[in-house]
Amino acid sequence: MNEEEQILAMADTKPVLPMQVAKIIGKDSLVASAFLSSLVSKGKLVVSALKVGSSPLYLLPNKKNQLLNYLTYLNKKDQKTVNLLKEKKILRDSQVEPLTRVSLRNVRDFAVPLEVSNNSGKELFWKWFMVEDVEAESLIKGVVEPKLSAPPSMFQKPLPTPPKPKSTSKPPPRRPQPSISPPLPKPLKHAKPKKVSTRKQTAIDFEKGLHEYFQKNKISVLEKHKEGYTVEVDSPVGKLTYYCHPKPKKRISDADISNAYVQAQMHKLPALLITHGELTKKAEMLLRTLKGVKVAKLGS
Repeated sequence: MNEEEQILAMADTKPVLPMQVAKIIGKDSLVASAFLSSLVSKGKLVVSALKVGSSPLYLLPNKKNQLLNYLTYLNKKDQKTVNLLKEKKILRDSQVEPLTRVSLRNVRDFAVPLEVSNNSGKELFWKWFMVEDVEAESLIKGVVEPKLSAPPSMFQKPLPTPPKPKSTSKPPPRRPQPSISPPLPKPLKHAKPKKVSTRKQTAIDFEKGLHEYFQKNKISVLEKHKEGYTVEVDSPVGKLTYYCHPKPKKRISDADISNAYVQAQMHKLPALLITHGELTKKAEMLLRTLKGVKVAKLGS
């Protein structure tokens, strides 16, 4: 069983912390955090908003209910909000107290935002993370949908009966009575940022710029991998081999640096991250502590 399999097997029983992973792989906590970030980027683990001390928890995507064992690490107000949402299953953002509204945005592990559209516009609801969308939609409709409590005569009037024709021709067909039904809310959807329509074109432009950068700097591609390349770079001391990790993002985070480092470690090579974006402060700090990671910017 390799290191990745050991970590995933451990996460199957309970969420893991970087210090626990450090013991398994025999590295320090910084490298363990980078290894975990790599598993998160692959979708094999998710990271919690809840923190134990200063560290988040890493867990399997289908094991989020395990976080209920860590509610005591939340402050009293957030614990109260979590228990309220668990009891009610859904909460209407506009009808909760201001402090609860802020708290709902803090407990992202347990509160899932839902955007509902109806005739009056869009409205934000929160659902308990273990409630299925179908059940949440039913509960929200019960809140949003107006109920008919008045007599039907207040909503529709019968059309006057046409006079009987004197001729022997057939009477005109009866016109159907209009019916009024309450407006139904449009299907709910998870509140997510809208995708940028130019993303595909940006990726094409980045790929073109990447290969131009290779040609300009005499970089040869030795092997193509799922997330990067093994490349050979000319240098004053001879040819050097790197694991090249392209990242077409405007902002390069510490997680991106960690992922590049871990991918390179798996190939037993130094890392070369190529981007057209800027590094965040956390990314710059991490870059200073890691050996064997270089960052190159397209166009420079």
